[in-house]
Amino acid sequence: MYESLSLYIDGEFIQGGGRTEQDVFDPATGSSLGKLPHATRADLDRALAAAQRAFETWKHVSPMEKSRILRKVADLSRERAQEIGRNITLDQGKPLAEAVGEVLRCADHCDWHAEECRRIYGRVIPPRMPNVRQMVLREPVGV
Repeated sequence: MYESLSLYIDGEFIQGGGRTEQDVFDPATGSSLGKLPHATRADLDRALAAAQRAFETWKHVSPMEKSRILRKVADLSRERAQEIGRNITLDQGKPLAEAVGEVLRCADHCDWHAEECRRIYGRVIPPRMPNVRQMVLREPVGV
């Protein structure tokens, strides 16, 4: 019923291997849903190195391709909203409708960023709230 939990590092799902594990409990019943592996220092170092390698490629990906990828994330999130929402409900106790709504808002957020990828020339974006300032930079700061 509850998916097997693992770490996802450098394109690989990792379980066990002597890592500390923590029970994930269903707040409604108190029963254990599964075991959550904790990352080791070596796991974190490997994840950081993988992220750095990925960024070296990602920073050269065209804005249109980045937009396409983010749209795909949004589409997949919407397709899987019920299953993802079910897992949120199981491990947090959140009402299912609220959990599914959270996933759908995440998909909307991905769509928003997909549109911003197409306009990555750098500008200040009018915010939704008056105390927020949003900017799109030409390239990441410090790169």
